[in-house]
Amino acid sequence: MAFALLSRQTNINFAGFRRVAYAISALFIAVGIFAIILNGGLRYGVDFAGGAMVQIQFERPIADEQVKTALGSVALPGLTVQQVGTEDRDYLLRFSLTGVENLDLRDQVSSALKSSIPDNPSSIQRLETVGPKVGNDLRNMAIEALFYAVLLITVYISGRFEHSWFIAAAMAIVLYAAVYGA
Repeated sequence: MAFALLSRQTNINFAGFRRVAYAISALFIAVGIFAIILNGGLRYGVDFAGGAMVQIQFERPIADEQVKTALGSVALPGLTVQQVGTEDRDYLLRFSLTGVENLDLRDQVSSALKSSIPDNPSSIQRLETVGPKVGNDLRNMAIEALFYAVLLITVYISGRFEHSWFIAAAMAIVLYAAVYGA
């Protein structure tokens, strides 16, 4: 006797539910587009927009808000403080660059933390910066990779199941025009 998840009499009309599936998909797409517009567009991380990422470690646990308040005296636009690990000692700071150099940035963050939190010494574990030009290049390469991935998936599905290469070519041209504004 064979193990079967579905009995042989099971008859699910998947094609009959396609309009409901289309409506649900359209709803999710519309909600996603609305959320992007409501939030003022996509928010790129440090890698794609340019900026700095500093990982700091304290000797003893400290609250997130205390770290953010301590860095209030330093001009760090778009500062986000994120806890790393489980001991409340390691934090990741992300912010946009304002033209300060890495050495100056390291000194500014260290001195602000020492002056605001003198009883809990901290050390900078790592400091990474990405310029806006590099971030723009990475963003363009990511969009291009996405374009080619969608193109190849579309061509494969079209050729494998429908043999309608013209539709795949038309979709690729539309996607290319949408991405590169041609």
